[in-house]
Amino acid sequence: MLRKSYLLIILFALNLQVIAQGEIQISSSDIIGSVTKTMTLQHPQLRHKVKSAFLDIELSLGTMDKLGVDVAYDASVDVTVTFSGTNQPQLLQTIAIKQGKPVQLYRIELTGDVSNLTQIDISASLTNAITAADPIYKTYVEQNIQVKAITILDYGIDVKELPTSTKLAVFPVNILQAAGERVMTFSWTSGGFEFPNYQVQVLRLFNIDPDRAQAEEEIEAGLNWAEALIVETMSPKKEIKLAIAEGTGFYAWRVRPIGTFYEGESTNPLNHGIWSYDEGNLLPPRIVNKSTVSSDVNFFYFEDPDDQRNYTYNRVFTEQNKTNEVITYANNLQLIRQKQTYIESNDTTGANSKTLIVSQTMLDYTGRPSLVTMPVPV
Repeated sequence: MLRKSYLLIILFALNLQVIAQGEIQISSSDIIGSVTKTMTLQHPQLRHKVKSAFLDIELSLGTMDKLGVDVAYDASVDVTVTFSGTNQPQLLQTIAIKQGKPVQLYRIELTGDVSNLTQIDISASLTNAITAADPIYKTYVEQNIQVKAITILDYGIDVKELPTSTKLAVFPVNILQAAGERVMTFSWTSGGFEFPNYQVQVLRLFNIDPDRAQAEEEIEAGLNWAEALIVETMSPKKEIKLAIAEGTGFYAWRVRPIGTFYEGESTNPLNHGIWSYDEGNLLPPRIVNKSTVSSDVNFFYFEDPDDQRNYTYNRVFTEQNKTNEVITYANNLQLIRQKQTYIESNDTTGANSKTLIVSQTMLDYTGRPSLVTMPVPV
């Protein structure tokens, strides 16, 4: 008898921050010439507030710092920062580096009406001439000294409405399953707005009409979203890849934006946007078949590539919404034959987004495990 089982999903959620960053790089020639660099800030279109804001100023010799060279040197730079659009006072700060301390970081907390901050002008100039015990190293310092300034703004975003009270929603894109593929890509558009986070629900549909009990390609099903898988993207990315592990059949899905304007993030209903489908969970049971789902972006039909095999499946969500997925295959006597583990790789794009690790179990004539291979990537 074929049997499939699924392990409860475990979700480890992190606090979501909506961070906007801008960066200015001031080279050694700009420092010597006291050149002013400008950073223009673009705030979110949506209703928002600034939870925290910082300007980090770093003085260093860049990535080419000759660590390990025992040469005494001193270099100090006067940094001037001017803010436009807000009442943040002008900043004058001297930052110095020397032997043993090749990098110095100065952090400024931005106060006042940061939401109206439109521009930051930064200039840097040498406080005094650079000194070094070795003239060759002095030249090296003069050519490589640099200032880097980075703004870090943590926004709270309201996804429910614009200042004009126009309601916001997202729009799903039709799902197509590649032949023999278990991983499905769920994607959507957002009407030109950038939301900080999204919730996605995927619901397996089951037939409730006795007259269609034997019809595999047409069912009548209700939409009980309380039974749906629910995941979050934990980022503004308008796409998520999920392995479907509930077998061959019809599925419904929907997505909504999640804001950060109110405390509690996704746990606070005030931060919930509008579902792309069945907002209010009020739709009655409906007839679903392969013809209708091909033209309805809210439904899809999934063919399980392992429909004729015994397997168990479990999935664990970890930090940054990465997943660890394990499929364990067994024979008709429920003896384990193979274990496949999908692990998120550092390359999160294209076909390299997951690494497949496989281990095979060889059974003897009595059904006992006689050999287990080492897990290997394939």
